[in-house]
Amino acid sequence: MTILEDAIISSRKLSERSKAIYLEGVQRFIAFGGPYPSQWTPAAIETWQRMLAEGQLTNTRVSPQSINTYTKGVRYASRRWAERERNPALDFARVVEPMRVGPPVRPIRVLDLAQARRLRKACDGSQPSDLNDAALITCGLRLGLRRESLRLATIEATDLRTRTMIVPIKGGRILTVPLDDECVNAIQRWLTWLRRHDAASGSLFRSFYQPGLTEQRHRVGGIMSRSGIARTVAKRAELAGLGKLNPHALRHTYVTLARQAGVSDDEIAKRTGHRPSGGGIRYPMLNTYTAEPTRALELPSMEG
Repeated sequence: MTILEDAIISSRKLSERSKAIYLEGVQRFIAFGGPYPSQWTPAAIETWQRMLAEGQLTNTRVSPQSINTYTKGVRYASRRWAERERNPALDFARVVEPMRVGPPVRPIRVLDLAQARRLRKACDGSQPSDLNDAALITCGLRLGLRRESLRLATIEATDLRTRTMIVPIKGGRILTVPLDDECVNAIQRWLTWLRRHDAASGSLFRSFYQPGLTEQRHRVGGIMSRSGIARTVAKRAELAGLGKLNPHALRHTYVTLARQAGVSDDEIAKRTGHRPSGGGIRYPMLNTYTAEPTRALELPSMEG
């Protein structure tokens, strides 16, 4: 019996039915990945999920709902093992996401260069919300980071002297991203306003109270919410005449423009923090992640 199986069987919190279901998931994973802890990794779980969904491990395809139930069992066993050993690093399954259930996801829009420039120009203005939005959208278009990474960016982790920004990325990892001239300039304008108003630390991108007020009466809030970023992108896209736009379109646009500029997928992945193969990336052939980049990509200007 493996330690994962024992973590399920010895649990006092699970009902007998839940134990049976979770144990089946754990045993299926062990049969695929192997009985040794060195074989239990997030990448192994993701590959196992994909092969179950494609019917490569059974005579028929396994439904996403069943795969998620099996995965839940593995995550429970992984967490219990880490708790027993008092070592959070042993919880190998904590970063694994469930399979997507429901109708196919509609493709995210990709802006061409002219549209990207219109979106950036829609942020021009002297109000603090304009400066904030210009920095946010410039970084989204020129860094290709996920919405959550932008949301969690901080002033302390943004160094304009070394032209770098340190951000959390998917999977609990940290990425140091090089900034180009346009990102530096947009962030510098925004930080200048923040520091004039005694906001020299904390979240880089902010929410606002009373956004229609003048600069003298503008009240800077705290960290932007996910929906706050979505509203910001949607508002600026509407001003630019682009219709509805999802924040993830900025990331897709970055990847597309980088490829058009002749940048390899490996170099792009260094900057976007894409997971290794099997990570569910929806960009064809973009599935690598290597060392952190040392310089920003030379993309076409968004200020043209």
